[in-house]
This record gives sequence, C-alpha cells and structure tokens, in this order.
Amino acid sequence: MLKRLITIICGAILCLLSACTIVQRLDIQQGNVVDDSMLKQLQPGMSKRQVLFVMGTPLLTDPFHRDRWDYKYYLSKDAKVVSHYRVTLYFNDQGTLSRIEKDMKGKTNTTASLPDSQPLPSSPRRPPAGATMPRP
Repeated sequence: MLKRLITIICGAILCLLSACTIVQRLDIQQGNVVDDSMLKQLQPGMSKRQVLFVMGTPLLTDPFHRDRWDYKYYLSKDAKVVSHYRVTLYFNDQGTLSRIEKDMKGKTNTTASLPDSQPLPSSPRRPPAGATMPRP
C-alpha cells in the first residue's frame, strides 16, 4: 500500500513539474503597420485628411505640436524585439504635408523633405469601389 502511494505521489509531482517547463510566449504587436507602398503614396502638399486616408490614424498626436503625427510599430517574439520602426509626418502652417522622418527597423534616422513646389496629386491612390476619398 505504501509503495503504491509513493508511486502515485511521484507521478503527480512529475506531472506538475512537467507543466512548469512549458512557457507560452505570445507575439506582441503594437502600433501602426506602415509599409513602403503607403510611404510612396505620400506627396508634398497633401492635406491632413488625405494623409489620414493613406496612412490611417496616427498612434501619437501631440497636443503641443499639432502639426506632427507619429506612426510607431513594435513586434516582439519570445520576449525579444524583432521589428520596430517610427515614421513622423510634419505639416506646415497651412495644414499640408511638408516633411517625413523615418526610422525603419532600427536603422538610423532618414529625413525626407518634401518641397512645396511639387503639385498636389489629384488622388494619392485609387479608392476601393464604392468608396470616396475625403477632400479638404
């Protein structure tokens, strides 16, 4: 009887300890997904509404700098950062896009100035069927 009780207790302990070694780590994805095709659609002189249509809602809007929008993305797998990037859009006093700063996947900052002399495109991208693009 004692031998059987010891066997059951040892089996229960082994089952409990084996569950402790399995650690499930979730992939953590936060922020705005921004790809190159979205950045290529940005043109100088685009209004804030047109930029919203192309890029979506920014992750951060600073109440002290209303002419700056930040798009950030962060991906973590197994508690290690796999991918992170930041895109910051700046608007001039008229509310049109004037400059882009990007730090893509941990690379150094790249600043792209958009000259105001280029014409505003009529449509940054073709909207899906039945959708209308917001106009200023």
